[in-house]
Amino acid sequence: MNKLQILNKLNELAFSYFNAQTLSAACRLEVFTHLAESPMDADSLARKTDIHPDGCERLLEALRVLGLVERENRQYRCSEVGLYMSEQASAPMRLIQSDNYFYRMWEYLPDALREFSPRFQQAWGVSAQEIYQSIYADPERLQQFMQLMDSYNVCIGEEIAKHVDFSLSKVLLDVAGGSGSLAAEIGRVHEHLSGYILDLPPVYEYSYQNSQVLDRFKPVVGDMYRSDTYPPDCDVILLSWILHNWSDDSCLKILANCHEVLPPGGMLLISEKVLDDERSGSWWGVMMSLQMLLACETGAKERTENEYRTLLSKAGFGDIFMVRLDAPRDIIVAYRQ
Repeated sequence: MNKLQILNKLNELAFSYFNAQTLSAACRLEVFTHLAESPMDADSLARKTDIHPDGCERLLEALRVLGLVERENRQYRCSEVGLYMSEQASAPMRLIQSDNYFYRMWEYLPDALREFSPRFQQAWGVSAQEIYQSIYADPERLQQFMQLMDSYNVCIGEEIAKHVDFSLSKVLLDVAGGSGSLAAEIGRVHEHLSGYILDLPPVYEYSYQNSQVLDRFKPVVGDMYRSDTYPPDCDVILLSWILHNWSDDSCLKILANCHEVLPPGGMLLISEKVLDDERSGSWWGVMMSLQMLLACETGAKERTENEYRTLLSKAGFGDIFMVRLDAPRDIIVAYRQ
């Protein structure tokens, strides 16, 4: 690389937060929702969103460079990607933006790396438990969090349904399954499946009020650390974006509960981003491993395939295989021995 190429690369990295904040501003100003309704010029959008006309044009051109809007004859419209940031999208992704409670924690990454511990207390003055309790206590924030998870689950559920053989399974248990959207996507393809969505009481209340699959997947109150709260008749258990939040010891407790409840030959599905053997691979995987350091208990991390195999073997699972996806999560399948 020559000096200019190096400068351009460093410039792109150092100021990449421009992209995140531009996306965040556009979401908060409902730009994508307005453009999804009808293409319009910058002046028309400025009037609808109460943005200064010059500022609106600058924002739209920035979004165009990012591939989120398109322009033809001075008329702007959402790109295929931008449509997913609108309220009209079937799986709206507009909550994927940087101005959430994780964003501030990245300022303290050097301290997290030195001390190898999470940053909730430093960033917010409260513990992680208090943060999550505040989310559970606020219906609007809980809904936003659940909808964000739903946005991922719609896409990931389609892939799980496509790549995993459920022909011998009947009853699915989604542990810490939120609204049940992931089970719903799997069940949409595999119509013979029914089951349960297990989560804590505040999430149970949300699921019961918002789930579209109450006829097939029943929300139940439970705790993933207590096997006696797991419905006993399941023959497939799903852990989606659960294990990366926890240390190896905590993961083993959760996996042991799954092993205790499943019948011999029962299937365990793990949906996580799996690192390669050098603990590298995708941008998302390595960055999420830093995120786990900042936001979860000490020892939480993204893991390699071999690390998952070791945990699963210790917990009594075998016949383990992995499906790599070009997605934020991969699939690991294991069977109770």
